[in-house]
Amino acid sequence: LLWVPGMAFLYGGLVRSSSLLTVMMQSYMSMGVTAVMWYFVVFSLCFGSSLHGFVGDPRTYFLGSVTRSSPLGPDAAFSLRIPSLLLIIYQGMFAVISPVTIAGAFAGHFRFKPYLVFLIFWPIVVYAPICHWIWGGGFL
Repeated sequence: LLWVPGMAFLYGGLVRSSSLLTVMMQSYMSMGVTAVMWYFVVFSLCFGSSLHGFVGDPRTYFLGSVTRSSPLGPDAAFSLRIPSLLLIIYQGMFAVISPVTIAGAFAGHFRFKPYLVFLIFWPIVVYAPICHWIWGGGFL
């Protein structure tokens, strides 16, 4: 969880002083927007029951099917040993840190509103399918 402020200060030190506030806001807004999206939509797309191996089932939005003892992911025996909430938070931090890391590539060169659009589309269009393919029971 402390990676995001650390990345914000790192990227803030790499840009001109005129872009400092924008870069810091991008990092912190990434944490907020992606965390909310993780709870509402992205977790279900990553770890829901597989729809043709491509993405998780959207009927489990809002963590609707998650209980304390529900298995998450393809390996039910392994996931029963880890509390569901711990796995949700752990995987959510990967979802949060990925757009912050990408923001370092264009630190100081991107306005704030287009970055918010990027934050909305990145987790759904790119992160969720790839996460599902690898960890959620997809085809990889």
